[in-house]
Amino acid sequence: MKFQEANWHFVSQVRYRGKVLLATKWQERWNNSAKASWTKKFFKEVKFSRLYGDFYYNQVLTSHGVFGALQKRLFGKEGGCPCGEQLETVEHILLRCKIWGKERDDWPKSWLQKDISDLVFYLPLKKGFIDILKKLMSSRLTS
Repeated sequence: MKFQEANWHFVSQVRYRGKVLLATKWQERWNNSAKASWTKKFFKEVKFSRLYGDFYYNQVLTSHGVFGALQKRLFGKEGGCPCGEQLETVEHILLRCKIWGKERDDWPKSWLQKDISDLVFYLPLKKGFIDILKKLMSSRLTS
């Protein structure tokens, strides 16, 4: 085996072991963190691959966006939902808010028996979630 080949194998092993160590540490931090409890419902394990890239859908997965609960926590704004029911969380907006009931009527009825951790990956609802968030954001920008 030539020196260059041996060197390449060594570098390759170091990179691989570094990636494994990084993933292990990242997973430990993910498991032990009190933050991101919403996102942890959908992602139990950390991964290096990028899964989603849609601006609106990422708001569903992270609960970061125009939701009143986040605006209240970060900026001290009013966090209640315009429907008057409760704090405006992403879960409330998508699954319970009366304002968005008409949009939910178009969804397959099987969504009523599913847990939120399953719903976000249920393709027929992904478009519905995105549509609601687009309308929500549009309403916030025009008010």
